Amino acid sequence: RTKFAETPAFTEAANAYKELVDMGMFQKSWANDDFATAKNLFLQGKSAMFYVGTWENSMCTSEDTPKEVRDNMKVIPLPSVDGSDSSHALMGREGTTMMVAENSKHKDIATAFLKAYFDPAVYPKTAIEKSICVPMQKFGDYIAADSPELIKEVAKSIGEAKVVASHPYTFRLSAVFEQESKDLNMEFLLGQISAEEFWQKTDESAAANQVE
Repeated sequence: RTKFAETPAFTEAANAYKELVDMGMFQKSWANDDFATAKNLFLQGKSAMFYVGTWENSMCTSEDTPKEVRDNMKVIPLPSVDGSDSSHALMGREGTTMMVAENSKHKDIATAFLKAYFDPAVYPKTAIEKSICVPMQKFGDYIAADSPELIKEVAKSIGEAKVVASHPYTFRLSAVFEQESKDLNMEFLLGQISAEEFWQKTDESAAANQVE
């Protein structure tokens, strides 16, 4: 099994992240701020960027968002380390999952229903037209001409994606592993442990918290 500590790319990524912190790219109170505080800073126009997912797209249409902020929201890709184009790479995970039980009495019918439900002309079309959510399917054809530019940019980003990564590693195992990962991240970013120690301890937590 591949380990974090034995994969140079993870150490490089961690050090690059800490470099951003040490450069002062985040607010001074970043270590104590929760999600709501970070979002509020962005909505007040006090932070230039907000690292978040498509579940917060409603900010661009909400009347609670100041018009100046609302009219100037843009989607930007995280820059790549080597300077190559990173605009076609996405990271995402499902908010809702539907499955058919292997021993279901109506397996064929249930499977047919899900195939119809997630048909490109059904689920993404309804999700966008009814403002239910942002589907991880192409939905550019269903966006109204007067829709916010941010929504159009998200549609373009998803529609043109060439590489899609699934769950961040912290969501892969148990809730204990997730919390320990977050704690280790904080220790590392605060300079309490090195990148090598960070990944070594992450490997130890992963081994101890496998989901049966």
